[in-house]
Formats: sequence, structure tokens, C-alpha cells
Amino acid sequence: MSELEKNLNPEENFEQNKDVQNEETVNEQQLENNLEPSNEESLSAAEKILKKLSKDKKVEKTEEKVEEVFSHNEAVIEEDDENEDPDNLESLTEHEDIEEVKQKYQLLSRPDLIAAYKELISSEDEESIRAHLETIKNFFYKQRNEEYNAAKEEFINNGGIEEEFQFEDKYEQEFKDIQFVFKEKRRQKLEELEKVKEQNYHKKIQVIEELKNLVNGTESLNDTFGNFRDIQHRWNEIGQVPQSRVKSLWETYHHHVQSFYDYVKINKELRDLDLRKNLEVKIELCVLAEELIVEEKVVKAYKDLQSLHQQWREIGPVPNENKDEIWDRFKDASAKINKRHQDYFESLKDEQLNNLKAKVMICEEAEKLSEIELKTPKDWDETSKELIKLQDLWRAIGFAPKKDNNRIYNRFRRACDVFFNKKRDFFAQHRQLQNQNLEQKTELCMQAEAMQESTDWKKTTEELIGLQKKWRKIGPVPRKYSDEIWQRFRAACNRFFERKEAHYNDIEKEQDDNLKQKVELISKLENLLNAESSQGDLHAHVQEIQNEWSKIGFVPRDSKNDIAEKYKVLINKFYGSIQMSDSKRQSGQYKSKLDDIGNNPKSKEKLKLEREKIAGKIQKLRSDISVWENNIGFFAQSKNAESMIKNIQQKIEEARKSVDELMDQLKMIDEMRKS
Repeated sequence: MSELEKNLNPEENFEQNKDVQNEETVNEQQLENNLEPSNEESLSAAEKILKKLSKDKKVEKTEEKVEEVFSHNEAVIEEDDENEDPDNLESLTEHEDIEEVKQKYQLLSRPDLIAAYKELISSEDEESIRAHLETIKNFFYKQRNEEYNAAKEEFINNGGIEEEFQFEDKYEQEFKDIQFVFKEKRRQKLEELEKVKEQNYHKKIQVIEELKNLVNGTESLNDTFGNFRDIQHRWNEIGQVPQSRVKSLWETYHHHVQSFYDYVKINKELRDLDLRKNLEVKIELCVLAEELIVEEKVVKAYKDLQSLHQQWREIGPVPNENKDEIWDRFKDASAKINKRHQDYFESLKDEQLNNLKAKVMICEEAEKLSEIELKTPKDWDETSKELIKLQDLWRAIGFAPKKDNNRIYNRFRRACDVFFNKKRDFFAQHRQLQNQNLEQKTELCMQAEAMQESTDWKKTTEELIGLQKKWRKIGPVPRKYSDEIWQRFRAACNRFFERKEAHYNDIEKEQDDNLKQKVELISKLENLLNAESSQGDLHAHVQEIQNEWSKIGFVPRDSKNDIAEKYKVLINKFYGSIQMSDSKRQSGQYKSKLDDIGNNPKSKEKLKLEREKIAGKIQKLRSDISVWENNIGFFAQSKNAESMIKNIQQKIEEARKSVDELMDQLKMIDEMRKS
């Protein structure tokens, strides 16, 4: 049995954000106290710096210069352990609509799917191709299972033993190989990324050292600002660092930035302009965060929020009178998004717990089936179907919690293995018995073939019927010989009975007498229908005529259809006009149908086929009843169980009524065959 499901492994760890510590390293009063005594002189120095930057063509607008010089001067936003992404939930891809991705690949053959997979893994953007790779994998194995089942069915239909079936898949290994290549490539890429992060960390440590040295430098203020701007630029260009070092690194960096601000005693007017600029940017971030509150895709909103927090970190301080208000606004929006994200994964956890409960119930049922002692192939076949239904139900249920997923799967797998191993042993022993049955049925065929040309109608009929009874008592033969041996036996029996039927059809006198009797019955029926009688008496007389009609043999061929049609019209007229229950009406009409069959030269064969058809319907209904009754047990613990059970019980009641009606029809057929 193929693996029913795989473990849940989170594909990525989302960056988290905690409550932000919003203590700015320098407040407004502190800035005022640290200004030079002459505000005009300080402003002049700032103007000189801006002019120098303008001459060097490094920036074009005064506000942009201010924004570049005085950025990254705010406390670091910490991470929130309470919003940690559950470790047993799959990452969700938000880049493309999954239905569009499915439509792209659902019509491709397996070689084409392999080719598409190869082409995709050459991409460097793993995030954008993840949904594509998973969809290709699902369609690949869906087609593989369909091919497996088709090959297995063909093997069994050709006489093969199910336990001996083997499936050679020329594509699966190739597909596994390219999957391995992709996983290995991704592993190496992650290792390289971690190395780069570590290198970036050391680079930022070096930048911080340079920032510290600015305070102790002896160069001019103009050169100091230029160096400070260069340090900021290099800091921002350095990539990611290990997550565990982000907080301490930012705190250290901002501490020394603040020290630099204190050192140069920045002009208050320039500082105010920078603070207002930062406020405008942070208001825009608040608006973006508030829009994410109503984003339908919860995980996408959460990821986008991380980006907004990163931008928030990199924006400098705002005016002191606005800092609490703007931070509370941004924090409130973040809290709502984080709450939606947390609730979303909590709901997935609840769903997985419910899945676990359902799978425990399935395991218990599978274990019961594996413990039953079965003694016939039919029992094994029926019980196998029940177990396969449990497997289908298992596949339809979603994942259990990660810590329980392997355990519950292994439990179900063990129960299935025990059952199918016992089944394999049974059929290995049963194969020898089937060969013995084949020898016995071959002997019966030889006996029937020796009688097929006999003219001793009565004796040979009894002997052939005896052979047929023996045939039914013999068990099954190997599947590949079953149809062949049956057709041989049936052909010999049919040969005799067709000759016998032809013999009796040649008896013209008897047929003429039968015709006279039926004409009399039609006349009698017409008189009854025209007479004024109670419905009860009329019905009894009509039933008596029907019984007499059934006992009369064949009529001449040229009169058969005419006499049958007259009779049928009168019977239908009677049952169409009389008031009676639907079951009685159907019974009478079916009796009329059997009378039509009785007028056929091959009536016995047709009655036999009719009986087999009715018996088949009864067997099917009883099987359905058994399945429905069994299903009631499955739904007993489920939600809305009462309505589901009521619906199934109604089906069972209707099926039982149909069985009773069909049993009455079987009795009619048997009575006609005896006459």
C-alpha cells in the first residue's frame, strides 16, 4: 500500500514582531540643551554642510539631504514570542492563485510535468515557484496512481493474482532524482545564506566601530558629516544578519548614532524638519498597516507587516509630542494583524485535533477488520472493500498534529498490513483448492456434452438439472479459467434444452388447444370487465384467469402476438381502473409481463434470465442495506449525525420494501417455471 500521507514540515519561519519599545534615544528637550549658545552660528554650519553636499551632487533637495543625514535614530522594535508561527503548520504561498496554478499543469502528461519541474528549479526565486512545484508533484503522483490502478485492473482481468501484481514505473525514479537535486540545491543555498549573514554581522560590527571613532575624530565638522553619511549608506547596504543578533546589533548601532548626534549638536530647526519628515513617513506606514487588517489572505498580511516593521526600524525619530500617538496607532494595527494570524493558526490546530480523533476511529475499525477470521473468498472480497473504504476515508481527512501524525499513520498502516498479509496467505492456500474445483467442473462439462444430443427429454432433463446442482456446489476455479469453463458447460446444457424446446414447439395440436383455451379466457375476461361486480370479487376472478392463463402452454406462432396483445390490453384496463394498493397493482402488472414471457418459444430461458436479474437486484439492495447500516456506526460520533442517520435509515426502509416486492416477483417466476 502506498504512503497515505506525508508529515507536515513548515517551509519557512516567519519573522516575528513584539511590542515595540518606543523610547527614543534623544528627546526634544535634550536636543535643546545640547545646542551651541549661538543658534545662528550653528545654523550657518549646517548650511555649509548642505551646500558642500549639493556641490558634490550627492543629493538635489534639502529635505532629502536632511532625511539621509538624520535617519536610523529610533529604538529597535523587538520580536514577540507570543506570535511565534506554529511549528506544525505548512507555509502558505500567496504569490499566485492556486487554482490558476492547477489549471496550468492539470492537462500535462508525466514526462511534460517532469520537464516543467526541471525548468522551474533553475529559478533563483524559490518563493515564487513553491506552489508550482507542489502542484506538479500532486498531479504527477495522481497520474501515477491512476496508471497503477489501471495496470493492476488489467492484470487481474487477464487472470493474474492480485498479490502477484508488480508495477514498473519508468518515470518515478527520474522525478525523484530531480526532486533530490532541487532539495540539495536549496540546502546548499541556505548554508551559503547563513554564511553570508554571519559575514554581514561582522561587517556591521566594523561599521559600528567606525561610527564610534567619529566622536573621537579631529577632522572638520564638514568631513565628519560626510563620513557619517558614508557609514549610514554602507550600513544600509549590508544585507541580513543572523536573527538572534538583530536586536543587540540595532541597539548598539542606534546608541552610537545618538552619541554622534549629541557630539555634533545638530541645529534644532534642521532636527525639527527631520522629525516632521519621519512623522509623515510613519503615518504612511500606519495607513498601510491598517489596510492589512482587512486583507483576506491572513498569512500575506502577516508577512507584509514584517516588511512594514523593518521600514519602521529604519526611519528616524518623530516630534516628541507625536511619538506616543503615532507609535500606539502602528502598534494597534500590528496587534490586530498578529491576532488574526494567531487565531488563523489556532483554528488549524483545532482542525488537526479533530482529524486526529477521526483517524483514531478509523484505526480502531481497521484493527477490528484485521482480527476477523474469514473463510471464503467472498468474505475476503467484501471485507477488503470495507478496508479500502476506510483507506479512502483516511485520505479524505486532513493532517493530524505533527507530533501525532507519524504515530497514527503507522498504527493504521500496521492494521492494513496485518489484514492484507492474512489475505495473501489465505489465497495462497486457496489456489490449490481452485485447481481441484476446475478438475471437477471439467468432468461435469464432459458429462453434459455427452447428453446434449439425447432425445430422452424427461430423463436427460433431470440428469442435466442434477449436474447443474453439482456445479453450484463446487467452489470457484482460477479466475483465468472461470468464464471459459462456464461457457463450455452452459453451451452443452443450452444445446439440449434448445432441442427440447424446438421439439415441443412442433406439437401443433397442443398449441391449437392452447389457443382455444386462451380465446375462451379472453372472452371470459371481457365479460367480467363489462359486468357489474364488486371490486373484491372482480379482482379475485381476474387473478384466477391470470393463473389459468399462466398454466396454458404455447399457441401457434402466427396467433401468439395477437392473442397476447388482447390479453395484455384487458389486464392493463383492469388494473388501471380498479382501486387497490400500488403493491397489488404492480404485482398484477408484473404477472401480466410474465404471461407475455410464457408465450415465447424460449420462455424457460427468458424466465431464467429474468430470475437472475431479479436475484441480482435483491443481492445489490441487501448489500446496500448492509453498507448503510455499517455507515451509521461511523456517523454516530460526527457533527450533524442525527440528520445523517435519519437519511440513511430512510434509505434502508425503502430498500427493504423493494426487496419484499422483488421476492414476490421471484415467487411468481418460480411458480411459472414449475408449470
